[in-house]
Amino acid sequence: MPALRFKREMCPTWCLMAKGALGVVSGIQLSDSNPDGDPVLSRKEDFVSNFPVSVVGNEIRCDIAPYSVVFLSLQVPQGRAK
Repeated sequence: MPALRFKREMCPTWCLMAKGALGVVSGIQLSDSNPDGDPVLSRKEDFVSNFPVSVVGNEIRCDIAPYSVVFLSLQVPQGRAK
């Protein structure tokens, strides 16, 4: 079986939320710029960072770096039906 090859480019990502406008969206990114480097981290800041997200209406847009994991927190505006 051939080895998997991953692109080392940013991955443009977008998501449409079905029920209208969102409130605040924030993100955290876990990423290592050198996937072949030492797996033991000396500082949290070398691996964990805030993640910028763009929100317009019900659409979320972001660019995810290669070899990264992103966690998003979505907050619904108050008074909006669930």
